[in-house]
Amino acid sequence: MKDEIKKTMNTRITILQPKYSGQNHYINIIDNIIENMGYQTIEAKESLKKNYRNVRINIANLNWYENLPQGNIWEKCKRVVLKLAFIIYLKKIRKCKIVVTIHNRYTHNYKDKRFSQILLKNLCIQSDKIVILCEETKNYLRELFPKEKAELIIKKCFLIPHPNYIGCYPINDVKKCEGFNIPQDSCLNILFFGAIKPYKNIELCIELAKKIDKKRIRIILAGGGEPCYIETLRKQIGKQENILFYPQFIPDTQIWGLIEKCDCVLLPYHLESVLNSGACILALSVGKNVISPMFGTIKEFPQDLLYTYQYEKEEEHLWAVVEKVNQVVEEYENNRELFYKKQTALKKIIEKENSRYIVAKRYQKLYKDLENK
Repeated sequence: MKDEIKKTMNTRITILQPKYSGQNHYINIIDNIIENMGYQTIEAKESLKKNYRNVRINIANLNWYENLPQGNIWEKCKRVVLKLAFIIYLKKIRKCKIVVTIHNRYTHNYKDKRFSQILLKNLCIQSDKIVILCEETKNYLRELFPKEKAELIIKKCFLIPHPNYIGCYPINDVKKCEGFNIPQDSCLNILFFGAIKPYKNIELCIELAKKIDKKRIRIILAGGGEPCYIETLRKQIGKQENILFYPQFIPDTQIWGLIEKCDCVLLPYHLESVLNSGACILALSVGKNVISPMFGTIKEFPQDLLYTYQYEKEEEHLWAVVEKVNQVVEEYENNRELFYKKQTALKKIIEKENSRYIVAKRYQKLYKDLENK
């Protein structure tokens, strides 16, 4: 035990929250980068344990810290207070530098919007640096704070691009994809993948399939979700022939191959909450284009290569998607060379600009700046 404590005292330590994230490859990539820089990464709760209590923690790197669990108003108030108290403890008592990464405008659970924003605003004020994954985040901060305060907060921002997912998933099972029977015919195969949740606007995908000739497009919906919501979607789909619904968990061994089997990916997100999208980065990493509204991640890439659209009111969203998909179908059917050329160009960009090397260099600079502060 004494040797373990001695070793801990001689190691540079950073909190990475969360550290263990299951299938979230973003955290795994960042964890690997930080450890390769010579830091030991620990979870936030570990900093309160005996063998870390008297050890200096250099930096706390917080992701999705503003997200709150389900509960009533009093439980959420209590959680907000406890989370902020822990930040003050780290900053004032442990002399730890605070880094907060902003992933989205607020938690996708709309009931938590007010509490999530209160927590995020206080995090931004207490932080030493704010990691942003896209420039659009600065505009969001201008919405959150009064003008003068916003500009002070924005000075803390440090852009680190979202890393690509090349190398995170096995690609040797491309042809297998057991359980996903996707015809390879003249139809444009449009994929929606990931957790099946209400905020992801899956109902819009179903309506889209009904609005466009079934001989021209096929919508593939793939991902696991709550049984009651899955059943609701089944009823909405009914006997719609150009929708393939696979309400099942997609293992890492199959997700790359599933995306490759399709022609492009549809991400019809609500602009109200989204800033960044790991699904978008994954699709581009595989080499598939995306159909999506204009949001933070998307704006980081050349717009003439992507299939983006805009809408102001939610009731306009479906028709904006229909119009864009019709354009994509026309290009796919009449100018296949251009269709594939765009995909290739985007793949080259994400391989270079979102590489581990680029992300690691930015984290090295961030940590050096904080250590010298």
